[in-house]
Amino acid sequence: MDLASLSEVLRGLELEVRRQEELWGTEFDDKNTANDWVAYICNYVAGGAHAGREEQYTPQRFTKHLLKAAALCISAILAIKRNGDCAPRHYEHLPRAGAKS
Repeated sequence: MDLASLSEVLRGLELEVRRQEELWGTEFDDKNTANDWVAYICNYVAGGAHAGREEQYTPQRFTKHLLKAAALCISAILAIKRNGDCAPRHYEHLPRAGAKS
């Protein structure tokens, strides 16, 4: 394992987590459901892996998107640690289909 490369990636990850926290804040994060987190993370991974209308795929762009997605994973974990869980989904209070009342 190349520890210098790993250290560089981890430092970039720390900076991205801090950047996202400054941009959105923990109060915003604490309102995210598990579905929200997955959607944000998948959006970054997919956006980096596929060429968009104006963007071409490059290893550098994919790496940047993976770093953003990894930072979101860490932010989700930190939110769960703060709150004990993700925010409930808006339909979790409803009875399940076919469930007896």
